[in-house]
Amino acid sequence: MRSLQTGLGFGEGPRTTEVVTDQLVLWHKLDEGSGTISYDSAPWHINGTIVGNGFWDNMSPDGKTACGTFNGSTNYIKGLGTQRYRNTGLTIVAAVCPQQVAGQWHTIHAKGKGGDSADVNYSFSRIVDSNELRFAATEGIGGWETCDTSDFNMVDGTWYIITLVFTFGTLASVKIYKNTTEVSLVSWDPGAQDLYPPGGINRYVRIGSQDNTGDDSGEHNLWKGRRGDVMQYSKALSYNDILANFDVLRGRYGL
Repeated sequence: MRSLQTGLGFGEGPRTTEVVTDQLVLWHKLDEGSGTISYDSAPWHINGTIVGNGFWDNMSPDGKTACGTFNGSTNYIKGLGTQRYRNTGLTIVAAVCPQQVAGQWHTIHAKGKGGDSADVNYSFSRIVDSNELRFAATEGIGGWETCDTSDFNMVDGTWYIITLVFTFGTLASVKIYKNTTEVSLVSWDPGAQDLYPPGGINRYVRIGSQDNTGDDSGEHNLWKGRRGDVMQYSKALSYNDILANFDVLRGRYGL
């Protein structure tokens, strides 16, 4: 589902005035500016709880909206564990502005398996020392398949809109985009991989952190830097969808 479009914008064709909404299961804009609630603009309206102090200390580049400040040690967003996920695909969109901290992994987005498994179901992170982004997904209990970019070259204090597209089928594939440029493509046999375990819901989601215990005691690899829009889809977005979302979001981040 796409909204009505008017005017001229990024790339060819008319400018998109709203984001792609088909199978949008999570959209946290992180623009509230105060309080401890991060509100969900997706149809499910699953709001999150902001953990840590000083979260609203910064503004977005447009000078009009606040953005989230993640200090790398105590700030993250929890309470996002009831969205549905499908084995056919997954897309994560995240506006990020990193702050360099040598030797650390910084989590963009992660989802746990819940139940008896302490493994995260998937995680999407920045590996600082090697200038990489990594998407890792469980293949059964304790196994992993990973997709790494070769050299993402994220500049400290610079905003990016990152899109990860995971297609699940006979052959699984991951594409990662920096703004609108594809920077990674990896495919593999998914084997026993399960993005939709028995029950399929109530599996915790974190923005800016991983918690592999499910009870808030195992927070690690916290994001360091500022954050804006976070979106998740239960399908693999097309490249035209990625362009449409970028066209809508880019003004807030001076892109």
